[in-house]
Amino acid sequence: MTDVRNGELYVEVGPDADPETLSELNWDGTVNQQSHGLPNQYISNITDTTIRLNV
Repeated sequence: MTDVRNGELYVEVGPDADPETLSELNWDGTVNQQSHGLPNQYISNITDTTIRLNV
C-alpha cells in the first residue's frame, strides 16, 4: 500500500504481478503508474502486513 485517499487504498504494482489478477482489477496492459487505486469491492481482508484480494 502506498497511500489512502478519500477512503480508497492505493497500491504499487510490481513488475512480477500476475497478469490474470491485473485483468480482474481492470489494470490490463502496461502498468506504468506508481500507485493504483484499489476499489473496496476487491479487498477481502486487511492486516498489518497483508492486503488480501477478492478477485
